[in-house]
Amino acid sequence: MNKTYKENLNMWALDTDADHILHRVGSDDYTPIRHTTAKDPDAWEEIAVADIPPYNEAEYKERRQSEYAAYQAYREDCKVRARAILSDSKCDITND
Repeated sequence: MNKTYKENLNMWALDTDADHILHRVGSDDYTPIRHTTAKDPDAWEEIAVADIPPYNEAEYKERRQSEYAAYQAYREDCKVRARAILSDSKCDITND
């Protein structure tokens, strides 16, 4: 990360290359920012694009809930099909 103090703005100009983004420390927002100005440059960090999480915590929770709901629907479908198979008159269950 390149830091340049801009006296006319009384702020720091922060820049990074195409392989990185600027990320506000403690934030779960990973919007690709490559140039910004800030009063406190230490509030920003440089993160490699390859290291950006695929989703934030809220998106992760939503994804987990969605996957769990799909799993529950699949379970219920399996139960219905199993009951149909077991109650089918063609199904012969023997104890050999």
